[in-house]
Amino acid sequence: ERGQRTFGIWTIDYADGQATNPTEIASSAGSALINPCWSPDGRMIAFASVPVFSTPDPLGATARPPTAHLWLMDTNALARVNLTADSSVALMPVWASDNRLYFVSNRGTIENIWSMDLGPAIVAASAADPSLNLAASPSGDPTMAGADEQEN
Repeated sequence: ERGQRTFGIWTIDYADGQATNPTEIASSAGSALINPCWSPDGRMIAFASVPVFSTPDPLGATARPPTAHLWLMDTNALARVNLTADSSVALMPVWASDNRLYFVSNRGTIENIWSMDLGPAIVAASAADPSLNLAASPSGDPTMAGADEQEN
């Protein structure tokens, strides 16, 4: 956490056992950005965005968030594309070498592992072009409709 913001996505340079040049590349005033996962080529990062909430359970632990969305970000253009925009919880993205993203989601009321073809999202994030049907969501983050998702 940093000031009033919750968790963000940071990069560092690491050489000769030293970490230098900490750079925040993604942040949100209303969400914690967690579970960052680099693409195999190192150009993109997939991560989860969890809205800030505080609903403790009776034992004092924090309850599972009501929603969490996956995002894709081009590290050069710093453009973000929303990969999941429904009311489910999607967390823990993992890249595959064939531009598929695997993640855990409670779609259908039970948690399963899902996969998604990232081809169209990679093009949109790389281009950072508003003519690619990117629109601002109520939270102000860019979104992309029509991601190809399937349950496995």
